[in-house]
Parts: sequence; C-alpha cells; structure tokens
Amino acid sequence: MKKRVLLLVLIAFCALVSSAALASDTPENLITCDIPETGFLPGAAMTGDGVLLTGVPLDRETPWVALIDESGAQRWVFSEAGKNAARYLCPESLEDGTYTVLRQTPRDDGGYECARLSLDQNGKLLSETALWSNTNWMVPYGEGTFSIGAFIYEDVIYPMVSLQYGAEEDNFDYYYTVEGCTSAEFNKGILTGDSLIISGQGIDDKFDRNAGLLYRIDLKGNVVWAKASTADTPRELVFANDVCVTADGQIIWIFTTVTGDEDDDYPIGRTSTVYCFDMDGEVLWRYETKPNDMLDFVAEAPGGFLFGSEGLELENCPYLGQGFLLFLNNDGQERPDLELPQLSGGSMELLGVTAGTENAVLCYGLLLEDPGFPDKPFLLEIPIPPAGE
Repeated sequence: MKKRVLLLVLIAFCALVSSAALASDTPENLITCDIPETGFLPGAAMTGDGVLLTGVPLDRETPWVALIDESGAQRWVFSEAGKNAARYLCPESLEDGTYTVLRQTPRDDGGYECARLSLDQNGKLLSETALWSNTNWMVPYGEGTFSIGAFIYEDVIYPMVSLQYGAEEDNFDYYYTVEGCTSAEFNKGILTGDSLIISGQGIDDKFDRNAGLLYRIDLKGNVVWAKASTADTPRELVFANDVCVTADGQIIWIFTTVTGDEDDDYPIGRTSTVYCFDMDGEVLWRYETKPNDMLDFVAEAPGGFLFGSEGLELENCPYLGQGFLLFLNNDGQERPDLELPQLSGGSMELLGVTAGTENAVLCYGLLLEDPGFPDKPFLLEIPIPPAGE
C-alpha cells in the first residue's frame, strides 16, 4: 500500500510538472522522428546516411529498425512478422555499407533466443545467424561475432562470452565464475585492439544484493582483470549503468548505489559514481554525483565524456526530476564554460547517448505526451567545442 500511494502522488506531481513545461525549453536542433506510439528505443548508431535506430512500439507487436535522415524522416523501416515482443539491439553500420543488429526473442522460460541480422543499404534482410541463447550484447569481429550475456546451468546464471563463426581455431565459448557472487551476467561489451571491456551485473553472496561488474577479457576469452562493486550494507543495491572506452585507453564505468527503506526496501536514496581506469585496471580518477542524481549513459566526446541521466524512473528509483546532461573532461573535471541543453522539464525521456558526427555526441530518447506516456522518438546532436571557445 505504501508503494502504491507514493507512486500515485509522484505521477500526479509529474503531470503538473509536464503541463507547466514550456515549448521554448525544447532544444533548437531537436529532431522529431515521425514514428508515433513508440514505447522504447533499445539503441541508436550514427551512420554515413543518418541514424540507425531500433524501437519497440507501445503495444510491443511490431519491433522495428529504421534509418532516419537529418530531417527525422524514415529512409526505410525493417520489421518482421510474427516477432511480437522481440527487440533489436546493438545497431551498427559496417565498413561494407551494410547494417547489423542483435535480435532477442523471448521464450516461455524467461530466456531469449538470439540472432545476428544483416541488412542491406535499403533495409532488406541479407542473412540471419543464430547466436547463443541469452546474448545481451553483440560485437561484430571480422567474419565472426562476440556474444556477451548469460549461461544458465542448474538454475545458476554465469556470465558468458563466445566468439562464433570466426576462424575455426579462434572460436571459443566460455562462462565465468565470479568470486563473491552467487550468480552474474554480462550486459555490454566494447572491443578494443586486443581485448573486450565488459560490464555486467551480479548478486553478491554476502547480502544477496545487486553488484556491478567490470571485466577485461582478451580475444581468446582469458580474464586479464576483473572488478566488482558490491553493497556495503544489506540495504544497498548496486547497478552497473554504462561503460565506454576511448581510443587512447581510458575506460569510463558508471555504477549507481541505491539505498532502500529499512522496513520494506523501497528506494529512498541513490548516488552514481564514475570511475576512470587505464587498460591495466588502475584508477585514474573518480567522480561522484550529488545525492539522488543518477547517471545512466556515457559516450566519449571531444576532450572528455558526455553523461546522460534518464531522470524520472518510477519503477526502479522513484525520484522526481527531469533528465540532465553532464560533461567531464579527460581529468574528470566539469566544464563551467560549456552550456548543455535542458531536457524540457519532464516532456522528454533520455534513453541513450552515443558517438555523433565529428566533435559531437548524439542523444536519443522519446518525447512524452504525459509522464509515463511516450510517443515519438527524438534525436539531438550536441556539439562539444574545445575548451575556451
């Protein structure tokens, strides 16, 4: 009852905030995509021809992949009949001009059947390659694919990495035991020159609470180093939010610690922490947000990193407040001279940030008709000028 009352109060308050938001708050270079009743955007990637965007409609009946031009119009849309409740992730434009996405199709047991799809320049299906079940992230590698996710054995979940369909002598399938965790899975991976940087989530065996994971694994599947962020008290949950890697070897990892009420575990506080590591796993710097601010996304930007917060999230951490953007330079310092756009007082839901065109970062998300009622996707490219300009 306590949770229901709080949720109703929050929703009512958010409706007031949204109705008070002014149209003038909308960033000038915001692009609206004419795909109404979109419920979620799993991913976006800048291409030479526009933005490759993946979406799930509110009714979940026809997930799609679309190439969006600079005006927000659809160059093409790809969808598959009979794939209700599926979703497409990890959109990527390849050097040969084709596109690739990961398709997850839910099973009755709660797992996923997974496949890598290749699309031509007009959005037509070229090929479909089966991947390991419960693949959460996919990284193309030459003719092969790294599958990153979970392996379930005797009701225990293990983090998994697999290289499939590369040169036969290079293929491998590994799952890993995480010290201090009863179960774990990998959620995202980034390919560097000689290794994968992988973030994940586990359940610690001390308090039986969420723990964040960060691994460096070489291209043969061997662990170079591993790190975990676990709860300090039984009232805490730790979530690994996002990770990115720069060309010169800086690794940025975000995790958030959520504190629950001592009576019913209802979230009452949160703080995000950013760690910057070198490729040897040594800490270069650390940044902590203000209380109850949460950073969900990160992308490399000219001279540093752009972070994004989804803002209001009733389901997992119900704190009021619009999403926001934060820039940190390569030394972990804020830039007071850099003015970042506001996210319109509750009328926009930020769902990700990724590399944009030269000297810019691409933000993407959904416009909201009312809090909790998303409609059309938006794209927002943010230029990052050099410091002092």
